[in-house]
Amino acid sequence: MNRRSRIAGSLLVVLFGVLALLDASKMPPPRSGGGLGPGFLPFWIGIVLVVLGMGELARALADRSDSGRGPWPEPQKLRRVLWMVAALVAFVLLSDIIGFFLSSWLFLAATMRLLADYRWWAVGAGGLAAAALTTLIFRLWLTLPLPTGFVGL
Repeated sequence: MNRRSRIAGSLLVVLFGVLALLDASKMPPPRSGGGLGPGFLPFWIGIVLVVLGMGELARALADRSDSGRGPWPEPQKLRRVLWMVAALVAFVLLSDIIGFFLSSWLFLAATMRLLADYRWWAVGAGGLAAAALTTLIFRLWLTLPLPTGFVGL
């Protein structure tokens, strides 16, 4: 990848981080019962994006060599990236409709099956366990409200 692309990409990551921080600052404070509040996760994601983007920017600016244009991804690798993007879009769109738990389960199962080619029983069990664990962490430990969808989970 050429130096100019690395600089542009790192600045884009920093921009996304700043946007996440701005969005987190607009969220309501934590509820009176305790917990971290809805701005906790976007705030820390923004911090991580800014730090990583600045780190890559520093590396790109320090690296004077220009390797030219990198090779175009192989079709199979590009297909995997497109599957991941499609799964993420489906997860976001389905979260409000069927709830966080079920959309997480479907997302994890789809990525495990399509990208890693696990067996069906492992896809179902692994996706279910990971979705249940993340739901419990966000709901019970962090006391963050999650979309329940029409199912109520």
